[in-house]
Amino acid sequence: MGNIAGLFSRNKDYHTWKIQNRETASNAVYSYVNLDGTGILLDLLRGENGPKKVRDMIAKEITSGYITGQDEEQIEEQREPGRFRVLSAAFQRSVSAVSLSRKLNVKVTANQIKPQCWKENKRGGVGETSFHLCFLKGTPEHLEIARIFLEVHPSMANDVYLGDEYRGEGGLHLAIAKDNLEAVQLLVENGADVNQRATGQFFQPEDVKQGKDRRQTNYEGYAYYGEYPLSFAACFQHTDIYDYLIEHGADPNNKDEFGNTVLHMAVIYNQPKVYRHAVKHPFTKAVESKNEAGLTPLTLASKLGRPEIFEEMLEISSTRKWKYGNISCSQYPLEALDSIGPKGKTDWESALMTVLDGETDEHAEMLEGPVLSQLLREKWKTYAEKRFWVRMSIAVIHLLTITVAVYTRPDHDDLLDRSGSTNVIRLIAECIVGAMCVFNLVMEVKVVVGLGLRPYIKNCKYAPDNTIYTLSCVLILICIPLRFTRSLVDEERLLIIAVPGTFCILLFFARGSTITGPFVVMVYKMLTRDMFRFGIVYFFFCIGFGLGFSLLYRDIEDQSINPTNFTDNKQFAIERFSTWYETIMTLFQMTFGEFQYETFNEARSPEITKLIFTAFITLVPILLLNMLIAMMGNTYHKIRVKAEKEWRKQRAKIIIVLERSFTRAQLLVKRDDYSDGCGSLVVIRSGKDTIENERWDTWL
Repeated sequence: MGNIAGLFSRNKDYHTWKIQNRETASNAVYSYVNLDGTGILLDLLRGENGPKKVRDMIAKEITSGYITGQDEEQIEEQREPGRFRVLSAAFQRSVSAVSLSRKLNVKVTANQIKPQCWKENKRGGVGETSFHLCFLKGTPEHLEIARIFLEVHPSMANDVYLGDEYRGEGGLHLAIAKDNLEAVQLLVENGADVNQRATGQFFQPEDVKQGKDRRQTNYEGYAYYGEYPLSFAACFQHTDIYDYLIEHGADPNNKDEFGNTVLHMAVIYNQPKVYRHAVKHPFTKAVESKNEAGLTPLTLASKLGRPEIFEEMLEISSTRKWKYGNISCSQYPLEALDSIGPKGKTDWESALMTVLDGETDEHAEMLEGPVLSQLLREKWKTYAEKRFWVRMSIAVIHLLTITVAVYTRPDHDDLLDRSGSTNVIRLIAECIVGAMCVFNLVMEVKVVVGLGLRPYIKNCKYAPDNTIYTLSCVLILICIPLRFTRSLVDEERLLIIAVPGTFCILLFFARGSTITGPFVVMVYKMLTRDMFRFGIVYFFFCIGFGLGFSLLYRDIEDQSINPTNFTDNKQFAIERFSTWYETIMTLFQMTFGEFQYETFNEARSPEITKLIFTAFITLVPILLLNMLIAMMGNTYHKIRVKAEKEWRKQRAKIIIVLERSFTRAQLLVKRDDYSDGCGSLVVIRSGKDTIENERWDTWL
């Protein structure tokens, strides 16, 4: 549905622009100022007494035909299709708002458009006027014509586009985009609204146009600049225009349809200098607030992966305690930074958690910053290190005992037999394994009670290996009642699944090591990406070729159909292609080169069978398998290049997983231990480096 909506949105954009360009030859409004830089007004301006002639044409011809008057006739109800047409200003605003909200899935808030000077039924294909085209072109000659327009009709400064595509965009927005302070001053001096919003479809993020919820957007768009002129100036980094608008009443804390202010827009466009300028402005300071997605500028920078502006925001919020030469000590508030909230709950919207959820190189780079790295270091030293080694010791004991229990398992059915030293050792090991499983499940239940079910499930993605280990413990405990009910076969089936799963816990601890951590990450990436994509295509081939081989070997034991003698090859073919399951498994073996060529002579049609076999070998083992190897090699290369960053990220996830094993009260105590007791993190820096024991970088 999203792709269909996106296609519709792009087709609509193209259709709108096509209408605009087509009407340049038929709509009289384009004869005065055209999109190609020509027009009657330009010709007059370049002639003798040009400004006077332009003024006269505007005052007489354009005023009488295009400017709203007191006795204006009612606008005709029927309009030709495909054009921008309205019944009345109020009707257009309501219809536009409703249609826009349906198409873009955004909440359209009130945006009062001032009375328009230019008639609404005498505009261009997208609701623009000749006055707007002057600012769109932006040449000195066009701006001179715009100045004359304002001399004759000053209220034209508040005229805006009225079509759905560019609705709300005025000359002020266009002048800011052109970085023309003189044009901005001209419009503001003539009463232009410095808080006018451009809410048209063109100014929305691209994924929202495709139907995505506005709370989940990435805010990327061709012209998503925050709707307000002040936000436009911030996005384009025009600080002189920004200052001028502030001086004339622009509010940096106004929110657009997505709840974003000037500070959010500075983050989206990665403008750290503009952010500092807005926060430290001497007249009207921009303040932090949450947008519709519940993100502050700090957490938004964490989500989008903006390390430069993220560090800038941290420095702005910090308090320097002392400085000695190039060594300084600063306090950084933990409120929006730490994963532990003020009441001990997990703050899923915190900067640390948001960074850990990110997948880009920039997110990994943010973890290496002086503040986040110091925060993780303090967490590790305060509580995570001890808990890590305790859990690792318990896991090793569990794995050793389960190994003893499996290898001392007798061949006979009486598993409750206690005679002999071997059986005694086995039963003791099994009791320890059961106790370990119960202990692990009790700890997991405590985490579920503390976090809640949904946050717990969300937390599982940080440690899939630990999740598999927990499920294996459940299967092992299910084996206990099966033991007493003498269900030996069912017990063994569960153990066959559970035992390998318990050893997955070693991957959890291996992720924290510089030696094995990157390789564990490679395994996860290859399984979830390379193998998954390969498996989908491989499944299609196996189903198709499997049906073909099933038909070729169908009823080959019937001598009336296949009169060949009953040979070992024929018996092999009957066993391998008798059912769909055996056929698929045979194809799986053939993928890795295990097959008997002689069995193809036992099929209904040996020639076709050999042809199908040749096609299968070419497409699957030769083509697909080598593509899988190439994809895995590419994944290995990508992770090897950034192995250090990946290791740090995995180490941070281990800390978060261990953190969830504490109660809220315990976490509040731990938070006070690694902070200054007042909710701030103390960081001592030498130049650009943090002074800390380098043992942190090699703790395994």
